Amino acid sequence: MLNPAHGLIDFFAETDPGLARSANEDSLILHVPGPGDPLREKGALALVADGVGGANSGKTASSLAVSIINETYYASSGGEPLLALKDAVRAAHREIQARSRRESSMEGMATTCTALVLRGPDGYVCHAGDSRAYLFREGSLRQVTEDHTLVNRLLQDGLLTEEAARSHPQRNIIVKALGSDGELEPDTIHLELEESDIILLSSDGLHGLVSDNDIASVLARLPLREAGTSLMDLAKANGGTDNISVILLRTAAGKNPGKSATRPFQAYGRKNVSTLLTALVVALLIGGLLYLWATCGLDQSAPPSLDEVLKISK
Repeated sequence: MLNPAHGLIDFFAETDPGLARSANEDSLILHVPGPGDPLREKGALALVADGVGGANSGKTASSLAVSIINETYYASSGGEPLLALKDAVRAAHREIQARSRRESSMEGMATTCTALVLRGPDGYVCHAGDSRAYLFREGSLRQVTEDHTLVNRLLQDGLLTEEAARSHPQRNIIVKALGSDGELEPDTIHLELEESDIILLSSDGLHGLVSDNDIASVLARLPLREAGTSLMDLAKANGGTDNISVILLRTAAGKNPGKSATRPFQAYGRKNVSTLLTALVVALLIGGLLYLWATCGLDQSAPPSLDEVLKISK
């Protein structure tokens, strides 16, 4: 058992090539600084990366992500953990891009990245790609991260049904990854943790083959390390068609149950702000629509369309 000063009392971490591939392009790390280690105050770092690219470049990309993020995060000067983790992820992104440009055999390589820093009752997640972070609390499993895939984007835009998305031939096309063109804006999430919460980080070799309901069932009925082994075995039993990576972390005493029991995490990022602003604009437009309809002499048989309100507002 680990010292709960980290916020961590038990763990499981394993990666496997699966049944269909000879090579394993996944990489992972679980770094827990020991007693007396000056890095201890920075907390524990867990990371899953799933590399993509020809030849060995996928493995190179995921390995670079793991090594650079680990080194850069623990070399940071302190301050806000989420910002330090985000900077480390961006440093890995830039190095993978540079390596891809320097070496023709590595051209086009990239990797997903789901990284977590655990410090006491707080978890900090930085994420790009279709690896995932989950939070399991009191028998309920919630996906914390969002899949950065073409199919998920189409699903959110209402262009695909969930049933069609599950079997779509392009469901593995990633739209955000370390090493992709341009600057990287990873998602950042703050988790407010409680005692005995379980955090799961996984590559799509697990969650692409094992349903959320089955994952929750395993976590609910088995001790942590047995649960990790069982999840790996279940992915293989369901075909094992991809590399499989699983990290499980059980937290020590966290924050007191209360509001966080119903809202187990807070996410900070552009998406949340833009969603709020969009909702505010829509509310104002609807209010203006009703006001104009009632008081401005518009056709009383029906309220004006949203396009009309937009024209009036301009």
